[in-house]
Amino acid sequence: MDEWYEFEGFSVGFNAPEGAGVYWIRDGFRNTIYIGRAENIADRLLKHLRDTRHCIHNYRNVEFWYREILHKIERENQEKIWITQLKLTCNKRAG
Repeated sequence: MDEWYEFEGFSVGFNAPEGAGVYWIRDGFRNTIYIGRAENIADRLLKHLRDTRHCIHNYRNVEFWYREILHKIERENQEKIWITQLKLTCNKRAG
């Protein structure tokens, strides 16, 4: 995978694109805890940051990574494949 970024407001605003794609969130132990897709990756990650009830806020030293994927069906398929392959603590729709 490419570079991981700190999951905090400045880093998301600076490093995440406003384009569409799939993103991963991992904890400080490098365990992937959440995978999502979005039309605007930066906006979606910022929403996760503001929603303090989201499971990802139970972890320390959280980081994110993304892959830009323009086509909606490809995003949906890639997200589903990754969620199915990994045991994720914060994805409710896993599997």
